[in-house]
Amino acid sequence: MNTQLFKGEKVRLTALNPDKDAEVMSAWSHDADFLHRTTTEIAAPIPPPGYKKKIEEWMKDMDKNEVFVFGIRQPGDERLIGMAQIYWVEWPHGAAHFTIGIGKPEDRNKGLGSEAMRLLLRYSFHELNLHRLATFVSSWNADGLRFLARFGFVEEFRRRESLYIMGQRYDQVGVSLLKEEWHDN
Repeated sequence: MNTQLFKGEKVRLTALNPDKDAEVMSAWSHDADFLHRTTTEIAAPIPPPGYKKKIEEWMKDMDKNEVFVFGIRQPGDERLIGMAQIYWVEWPHGAAHFTIGIGKPEDRNKGLGSEAMRLLLRYSFHELNLHRLATFVSSWNADGLRFLARFGFVEEFRRRESLYIMGQRYDQVGVSLLKEEWHDN
């Protein structure tokens, strides 16, 4: 039982602070690339009060075990560098969906997202006792698909040309990982 649940060498998963983190998340909403990698919602800047309200709503949903939202931070640094979310939890089936993202381009490709993913998977499979974790990725996001494949995620389906991003059509790719396929490393 010496395994840290929320802390790795490079990152830690924390609660979000509506007052401090809303401004950072608002800045991410001005980056269309980040938005297109992490959501299928319309890309639009959201002001800090809008994110403050979202964070407060997520906190209420967390109290009901309907969603689990984490800030991603580097140890010893309170700066929010990303976020992870487990949602659409189907408790009777042990299934859920997730999103994960590192906000600023300069914080990406440093292994921070990989360690955050390891922590999120450990939390999902060991603490929440989920059996299946899934997400959706746009076919243009080859980096995201490779990232998930490294963790053992497999493609389950492809919704052809269902996403319209920056004037072009892309497939939406559904990927998942089962608990027995996951290797805690």
